[in-house]
Amino acid sequence: KRHVLPLEAVPRAIVNHETTGVFKLVADAKTGKLLGAHVVAEHAGEVIYAATLAVKFGLTITDLRETLVAVFIRWLKG
Repeated sequence: KRHVLPLEAVPRAIVNHETTGVFKLVADAKTGKLLGAHVVAEHAGEVIYAATLAVKFGLTITDLRETLVAVFIRWLKG
């Protein structure tokens, strides 16, 4: 199963006025385990690490979503 998220839906991208791009996540339809990710965006390198670790450690889409939200919240407080 694939999940596509345009950057217009990403709060940090909106705040930075960098909404051109997309996140594409590929996960097992039954377990939600992340199998791969594509990030096409100006600062893709800042977030692709989370997807890379999620694949390596067998995390799910939910795990990754919670990780990215935590990163964004920390960035706002910084």
